[in-house]
Amino acid sequence: MVLLVDELAPLIKAMAVARRSRNIALQSVFAGLGLSLAAMAAAALGYLPPVQGALFQEVVVVAVILNALRALR
Repeated sequence: MVLLVDELAPLIKAMAVARRSRNIALQSVFAGLGLSLAAMAAAALGYLPPVQGALFQEVVVVAVILNALRALR
């Protein structure tokens, strides 16, 4: 980060944005991993056919992307 002014207020705001972005990213990672692991377990036990598993994975990816878009606010 480069400060172009003689104030620290922008630095404090940038750190808050960075923390929020990191938290959202971690939420997305853990949610995606959790849902994918649950789907793999269901598939391994025979409860989730391959085509439905592939569709479910796409739903997980879209959900994670939509969650990550919260960082734009």
